[in-house]
Amino acid sequence: MEIQDDPIFPEDDTTSTPPEPMQDELAPYISPTLASISAKERPDPSTVCEVCPASVWFTSPAGLKCFCRVMHLVTWSKEEPNDLTHCDGEVMANLERMEKANK
Repeated sequence: MEIQDDPIFPEDDTTSTPPEPMQDELAPYISPTLASISAKERPDPSTVCEVCPASVWFTSPAGLKCFCRVMHLVTWSKEEPNDLTHCDGEVMANLERMEKANK
């Protein structure tokens, strides 16, 4: 029996590019909280949570934090600045946005 290549996760494809945007793709999500603060107050390095519709960014006297509505945890804070670069939650949240926009 011959094992076929996995079309979803090819072993030797380390330079894959994202698919072309769909015609009815929405504008990228921008957090109102992050948009309202200066660039020096935002995460550095950047995190995928910055453009995720499932993220809830908030500020307090303790500083900036991000709560994820998908994973139900704080994904970024000054104390724990996780630099997440990829997340299925971001894809899921954007698919929900597209479905709602197309109704």
